[in-house]
This record gives sequence, structure tokens and C-alpha cells, in this order.
Amino acid sequence: MDEQQLERVAQELGRRRAEAVDPEATARAVLHRLRTEPLPSPWWRRLASRPRHQVVQFAGAAVIIVVAVLGIRQLAGPGAAQRPLAAPPELQDLATTELAEVLDSLEAEMPVHELVSVSLYDLSESELSALLEDLEG
Repeated sequence: MDEQQLERVAQELGRRRAEAVDPEATARAVLHRLRTEPLPSPWWRRLASRPRHQVVQFAGAAVIIVVAVLGIRQLAGPGAAQRPLAAPPELQDLATTELAEVLDSLEAEMPVHELVSVSLYDLSESELSALLEDLEG
């Protein structure tokens, strides 16, 4: 089907659906529903109509959340997120070569695989099974 045929089919389907809808019947149904069913009340009336203990529970939960947020902010201090990380004072006087030596002394022995690119497609079925078993625990 080309684009023009698709448009014609879509227009025909839309026309048939529009003919199937009876706007007068829909309007009558909506008016009947509005006349017979009560309007939903606003959220504050629904909250006030709940039993008193539920309202107190909601208020208590809100207070706990506000206090927790304020406490975390107080513990973190002003501008905690913007504070830059600084080296301890003992390391600030070291020269670049001395810092490199300190960092080299902390290195762990780990194998380095440079320029190796392996994807799941490169693994054999047994290797994929073993990998899946490792991931599942």
C-alpha cells in the first residue's frame, strides 16, 4: 500500500467511526450521570471526613519527614554539596613527584588488560553459561 491508499483507508475508518457515534445519546448519558451521581468533593473535605486518627497519622508523617530533612541539612552543614574535596594537610606540602610516589605505594596488584575488547558475542556457549551462573550467584 502506498501513502495515498493508507490515507484513504484511515479516512474511511474515521468516517465510519464518526457515523457510529450518536452525539445526542452521549449528551443525554452525560447529563443523566451529572444529575444522578453526586459531585466528587475536594480533597480537603475528603480528608476532613476521614476518622480523626487517620488525619493525625498523616500530620505526624508529614512532621517526621520535615524534621528528617531539616536534620540531614543541619548535619551536612551549609554548602556541603559545594565543598571541594581537599587533600589532608600532611599531603598539601608534598611536591608532585612525592605525591606520585605516595600514590604508587598505594597501588594494588591488578592485571591490566589494555586494548582488549570482548563482547558477549565473542564468548562461547560454555563461557556464557559460566558467566550467567556467576551473575545469578
